[in-house]
Formats: sequence, C-alpha cells, structure tokens
Amino acid sequence: MKIMLVYLKKHSIDKIELLSWISVVLILWGGYCTSVDIIPLNKWLLLFGSFGWTIVGLAWKKSSIWAFNLITAVFYINGLYNDYF
Repeated sequence: MKIMLVYLKKHSIDKIELLSWISVVLILWGGYCTSVDIIPLNKWLLLFGSFGWTIVGLAWKKSSIWAFNLITAVFYINGLYNDYF
C-alpha cells in the first residue's frame, strides 16, 4: 500500500484511472478464480470489478462501458444469490 501511495505522489494518477486499473486486476483475479473453481470468490471479485468499471464508464461518459458492466454485475449478483440462498 505504501508503495502505491509513493507512486501516486510521484506520477499524479487520476482517481478514475486508478479505479480502472484496480477493477482490471479484480476482473483478472476473478477470471483466474473461475478457471480453478474457487467459488464464490470468483463472483465477488468479478462483481466488484464490474462495479468499478461501471463507475469508470459513468465518469468517462461512455455508455457502452457502464451499461455492459452494470448488466454483468446484475448477472454476478444473481449468481451470488443462487450460491447463498
């Protein structure tokens, strides 16, 4: 965490850009967890990554990004609901 803060101070990364990269990492880890059947962690990671990209899409005013990720987030919520109930 400290390394990330030092990097941010030196390079002045926009918060939305940072959120986009964190969301990318979450989605990649979610995909990995899916490939090795780590359930329901995969759905949680994919859900948070999709929510992050929804926010990024809204900030960038790109309807294709936020709409796609909002819809996939609903799919992940449905999957989590089926896992727990």
